[in-house]
Amino acid sequence: LIRKERREIIKGLNQILSKRQKQIFNLLLQDFTNIEIANVIGTTPSNVQSTKSRLIERIKKFLTNNKEKYHNYK
Repeated sequence: LIRKERREIIKGLNQILSKRQKQIFNLLLQDFTNIEIANVIGTTPSNVQSTKSRLIERIKKFLTNNKEKYHNYK
């Protein structure tokens, strides 16, 4: 993706993700495991997993709904 598209995607994701989903997403980008994320944010690994599943679905839906806009996304 070109830089401009990446920035637009990140801006769009910031609008659709909850605060907790953003926290988890940022920690995932830093290669944290579910257990490590749970320890950092004070929850259980199973809660992290379910939140992560919902956030992945939101990201997929966002990208699918905007595929014309982000045509270089693969």
